[in-house]
Formats: sequence, structure tokens, C-alpha cells
Amino acid sequence: MTGDSGPRDLAELAGDLGEDGVGLLSAGSVDELRRLLLSAGPRRSSCVDAELLLRTHHGTAPGALDTARLLLTDRRWERLSGKLVHGLVRTGLLTDEDLDALALELLADEWLVYRAEDVFTGGISVELPGPDRLDDGPDDDTPAADGQLVALRYIPPPLRRWAAARAVRRSLLSAPDLFALLNELPARAAGETVRGMVDELETLPADEGEQLLETALGWPAKAVRVAALDRLIERGDPERAARLAADDADQSVRDRVGRRTDQESLF
Repeated sequence: MTGDSGPRDLAELAGDLGEDGVGLLSAGSVDELRRLLLSAGPRRSSCVDAELLLRTHHGTAPGALDTARLLLTDRRWERLSGKLVHGLVRTGLLTDEDLDALALELLADEWLVYRAEDVFTGGISVELPGPDRLDDGPDDDTPAADGQLVALRYIPPPLRRWAAARAVRRSLLSAPDLFALLNELPARAAGETVRGMVDELETLPADEGEQLLETALGWPAKAVRVAALDRLIERGDPERAARLAADDADQSVRDRVGRRTDQESLF
């Protein structure tokens, strides 16, 4: 291994990560790590090893963004992707330009297209399980129809929330631009994109913010409605939030908002 991480880190993690995790941490080069990340591995209950992988291999070497793209779309950490993206940001190894590019890519399509030819030699093709796959080049209407070896990587919905929030905060895309993308995304991915926009509601122009809030209040996904109701309360309108929640079909929404508005009334 290269970088700041030493034997102590590997020894501490080895017992929890098993053979696959030790193999990743022991990768002798960035390309070897990326080849391993393009193959299957067991799901993790922690993302500390993924953060360590980025620190280890990119403390001095360039290319952190490319490795981060693989880590974030790896099934090993799929259930932890929302936490992992913030952890990778905290490493400081991704520049603002890197993070802006990553946010736009995570919003652009249902799949992240990873060009894999640089990490394989001799035209090696690997059959990947699950949603990931390697192709000699997708159909002509996909982003990489140039005959190159690519891996199509599933983008976990929580990454859309982070990406949308960054896109709004950094003025990478307008609210209308983001709404235009929603029709191309699966339902949960679209909902998480809206949640990310709601997270940065105050960053938007007033008219766009109001339109977004009204849309989110009526969104089919419970998590989006809750986020919008929370913002209503934070903006000083707990009465309206309580009225809307009282009519919500989901009992957990009614209970959550009821508890929060009760707390607000005490102050």
C-alpha cells in the first residue's frame, strides 16, 4: 500500500472486513484497486474502509475523483452511500472542481458510465453481477457509444440528494434545470433529488423556492413531504405544517409533525 495508512490501520480493520476488504486495502496500485472495485464484494456495515482507501491511494497520487466515482457506486457501500459521500468530501482529496463535476454526473442519468479500458490490459472483459456490467460500448444513444470498454454503475438514490443540494448551492443548475431531469430518473432517485433541492431551499430565488416547496409538499414519497413540512416549521409556519400533516395519508407523517409542532409551541 501507498499513502499515509500503515499496518495498524489494516490490522484494525481486517477482522471486520474479511478477505475482500483486506484485498482492497492491500491493493498495490490505484489501477489494481480500481480493478477490484469493478468486481463484486460483500456489502459493508461501515464505510470507514472506503474513506481509508481514498486517503491511502490518493494522499499523494492524482485521480481521486475517478476512484471516488467507483467507491460511491460500489454495491459494497450502496446502503451507506449518503454517509460515504460526505466522508469522501471530508478527506479533502476532492477539489471543488472535482465535486462540482461529480454532482453533475450523478444527476445526469440513471447510470454512471465508467470508462474502464485504462484499468484493464489486453482487452480483458469482466462479467459483473447485479446492475453493473462491462460492455464493448453501449447503444448509440448512450453517453459512451465509442467502442470503449465501459462499466454501467448504479447510482444509489441518496447520492442524488447530495448532488442536487450541491448543484443548487453552487449554482451549477437552476431549479427548472433540475426539475427537467426528474422525468428521466426512477421514482426514488427523483424524490431524493427533490429532497436535495429542499435542503438548499433558501439558496434559490424566492419564486423558485416557493414553487419547489409547494411541489415537495405534495410529493408522493413520504421522505420528501416530511422534508418540506420540516422546512415550513423552520420558516415559522407550524400551523400550516400541522394542517397539512393532519390530512396526510401516512400516520408516521402525522405523528412526526405533530410532535414537532407540539415542541415548537413550548417556546
